[in-house]
Amino acid sequence: MNDTTTNTVDVTDTSNTDSALLDLTQENTAEAFVSELYSNYLYREADEAGLTYWAGEIENGTLSEAEVSQSFLQSEEYSGNVEPIMRLYYSLLKRAPDEDGLKHWVHEHRSGSSLEDIADSFLQAEETQMIYNTDMDDEAFIASLYQNLLNRAEVNESEITNWTEQLANGMSRSDLVIQFSESDENIVNTADEIETNVIHHGNSKHQQTQNELTIGEYAQSAAEQVEILFQEAGMEDINISVHVPSGLDGKSPKGLNDKLPSGWFKFSTQDNQETDDNQTLPEITDDATADITVTGVSDVTTSAESLILI
Repeated sequence: MNDTTTNTVDVTDTSNTDSALLDLTQENTAEAFVSELYSNYLYREADEAGLTYWAGEIENGTLSEAEVSQSFLQSEEYSGNVEPIMRLYYSLLKRAPDEDGLKHWVHEHRSGSSLEDIADSFLQAEETQMIYNTDMDDEAFIASLYQNLLNRAEVNESEITNWTEQLANGMSRSDLVIQFSESDENIVNTADEIETNVIHHGNSKHQQTQNELTIGEYAQSAAEQVEILFQEAGMEDINISVHVPSGLDGKSPKGLNDKLPSGWFKFSTQDNQETDDNQTLPEITDDATADITVTGVSDVTTSAESLILI
């Protein structure tokens, strides 16, 4: 069970105007897969009993890898230890968590630190002080939570009065932050960001960074790259427009496993006549056109380095 193999698979897609080399390296054991789930989703090493159980479910065919992954994301440990910390990052700091910071605070929470204590540490941080200055009076602090944490354009005066009274009666600001952060409203507000982060981290094994492209940006950059391939082949009148579903536009391309659906791309000539979806596009054979290599989405900053149309 501890033996592993490494496979490299070359895939050439001749149905498109370019060819693609797909390099996949995979450790082929159920235990290795489950061990990564513990690391990437729960931010801890696998316990022996859990590792044996989940690996056995996969090896016996009882559950697929996708079903086991979903079980981890639906576990009380994930929803109770990991998601609340991620929400504090997105809510208070307005950014994705950094790798080391998230691991640290998840460990602290798992080890007994309350969310209120962790929220207090967040509030004292210099980064947070830029938004929630400790010199604010209670009303200003509460209004800032509504505007910055919940992204409310307007704040109901009665809501501010209610929380002001609770602070006056002994509630701490860190406790108030948790009330906001763990509210149904904020859970809904941050759900897409957390889902994107989890998908990205589960695939790339690192936290999403600020310079990584969204799906929309990635698709647009890929389209521009393919237009350059056409131009190098002497077909300068080919234009490519991108139509990404609105629900996906702000998410990470890593959730697509480096494959962009061909239906997102419309080819047209300079006279604005779109090609038929079933029309065969001219094949690029010019030596100047390079193969597009798919090696995973890394920290791309300026252009998409890979593309497969499916």
